[in-house]
Amino acid sequence: MPESPALGRPITLKLSGKVIPNRLYRSALSEFLGTFDKDNLDASGEPLLEYTTFHQGLADGNVGLICFGNIPVHREYLQAAKNVILDANQSWDPIEALSPAIQAAKSRGGLCLPQLTFPGRQVPEHLNVSPLSASDVQLSPCLNMTYGKPTPLSKDGIQDLIGRFVWAAKVLAQAGADGVIYGGSLENRARFLLETVHAIKNEVSTDKFVIGVKFNCHDFIEGGQTFEDQCVVFKWLEDAGVDFFDITGGTYASPAWRGDPLETYPGFPSGPPGEG
Repeated sequence: MPESPALGRPITLKLSGKVIPNRLYRSALSEFLGTFDKDNLDASGEPLLEYTTFHQGLADGNVGLICFGNIPVHREYLQAAKNVILDANQSWDPIEALSPAIQAAKSRGGLCLPQLTFPGRQVPEHLNVSPLSASDVQLSPCLNMTYGKPTPLSKDGIQDLIGRFVWAAKVLAQAGADGVIYGGSLENRARFLLETVHAIKNEVSTDKFVIGVKFNCHDFIEGGQTFEDQCVVFKWLEDAGVDFFDITGGTYASPAWRGDPLETYPGFPSGPPGEG
């Protein structure tokens, strides 16, 4: 990249030692390139040919780090129709299905980190009227959609979800991915993430497999997570073995990521962290 020397400089991930060849990054965003049949969810979520073509295009454009977006680990709780899904209960071979897109993303020397997700209460009502979440607080209509009243996850449900993330991470490792990325008291709110990281580390026995987290820097809602909170959690996650962070902000209820003036959102700080 002689025209942009700074963008062409590589980055070495501290824990895994893997090298991102340049500073071009495709963040984890939904592609909507999976099969979908509302009457046969077991057969839904298989990557279409366009999924591979899309990621080959990114690689051909010299993107150094490509994150596949929004791969739910539970087919009953989708962020959107046509999500690619990684759920143990499916009719197609996940390794065989994901490998072509992963190899396409890596074909020019870049890294591939698919994003594993569970959407919580942000499941559109037309897909599931009874989502699972951290509480029973229903999401108000937004983004031209309505959302069902959620049921709080039980302890067994939390452990089931952790197991799903671990299973999906193992599948992606076998399919050739370089790693994965996934989104009470501060410690209790971080516990699911931390337990998932520890469980993946135990099951995917190589230090070269990158674990990344897409994480809010601020929720922009009253009582939500703040910059100061997240800095603490970032350190906990790094100590647990997280090698990469994709920092975002806002939620469906407070979508700061749309580019609206941030001052319109409750909880927006008046200055840098520590001053607001």
